[in-house]
Amino acid sequence: YAESGGQVGDQGEISSGAACLNLFRVLDTQKIQANVFGHHGELVTGELKVGDAVGAQVDHYQRNRTIRNHSATHLMHKALREVLGEHVSQKGSLVDAEKTRFDFAHHSAMTPEQIAQVERIVNEEILANAET
Repeated sequence: YAESGGQVGDQGEISSGAACLNLFRVLDTQKIQANVFGHHGELVTGELKVGDAVGAQVDHYQRNRTIRNHSATHLMHKALREVLGEHVSQKGSLVDAEKTRFDFAHHSAMTPEQIAQVERIVNEEILANAET
């Protein structure tokens, strides 16, 4: 997955040769053009050249954690609109394996009660999904 919409890109490895003789550690994936992706990282061993046949392995642990946090942004947006009103709109976000940050517009600071209500709604959705 390439970085998009506030969600970080995939991490993993690109390798070639027997026993991963040539190994590139991917720290980020970026969309360069519609169907062109760039992998940023570091060459750990050997060398990789244009035209080499390679294998790629996504870090599924990190990806799955990021996917869960991405889902949480959608749940949070829905809950914020329920609690604060339909005028609430997303203004940005950051989603990675460790956290989600959701930026939104509203005319005043949220009260502690509103924050607790949003948390309750999101947690109820998560628990309902876990039970199915």
